[in-house]
Amino acid sequence: MEIVKITDIEVLIRLRFDYFLHDGHMPEGDNRLLEGSLRSYFERRLGHDFVALGVRERDEIVSVGYLVIHEMPANAYAPTGLTGTLLNVLTYPPYRGKGYGKALIQAIHVEARERGLAFIDLFATEMGIPLYEKTGFLPIEYQAMRLKL
Repeated sequence: MEIVKITDIEVLIRLRFDYFLHDGHMPEGDNRLLEGSLRSYFERRLGHDFVALGVRERDEIVSVGYLVIHEMPANAYAPTGLTGTLLNVLTYPPYRGKGYGKALIQAIHVEARERGLAFIDLFATEMGIPLYEKTGFLPIEYQAMRLKL
């Protein structure tokens, strides 16, 4: 097992679509717009405010997670103004239960600390909650709201 930074945009796109498939949220129909948007995003953000880490076994990525870094004005909760969102966490089914997800999340913690992030948020699936709790994530209490445009 090896923790690696994933910098190949085609691999990142494939892993994002794999996540959609495994999460049950694969968009139906023609996905060229989505694919093009992902390619553009990764080209602009990779290495800046977007980091992808993976667990590689032999030559294959078997677990992956994306860290999106946000900057806002500093405040009491984020004195550096830097926070993160963890998304796209996926360990392929044949590799689950081997500690890969835990190793991946711990590596993301290290990356976030090195970059000065105050905290990392995520939206957990039911299956992911035990892993996130084991790696230090806690439920937060606030009134999340959204205006869809």
